[in-house]
Amino acid sequence: MSKTHQEYLHLLESIRWNGKPQCPYCGSTNAAAFKSEQRYHCNDCFTSYSVTVGTLFHQTHVDLQKWFHALKLVMNSSRVISMRR
Repeated sequence: MSKTHQEYLHLLESIRWNGKPQCPYCGSTNAAAFKSEQRYHCNDCFTSYSVTVGTLFHQTHVDLQKWFHALKLVMNSSRVISMRR
């Protein structure tokens, strides 16, 4: 069964933050979650951010499901994979 975008966001949060969101701009863990979307507001530097900020997933407009599928293919490959493939 395929995971949803939300499930991949939660997976990325657990990998990156281990359950404690950290501001990528100031490093603070003093954050509040937005209820309507998967974003956070830093109460120290007053910026908003998501788990993808500062990663290769940020501003790519490619769904996380496709990214994780591509990473799985690369990690499980026993040979060299070209960028085009």
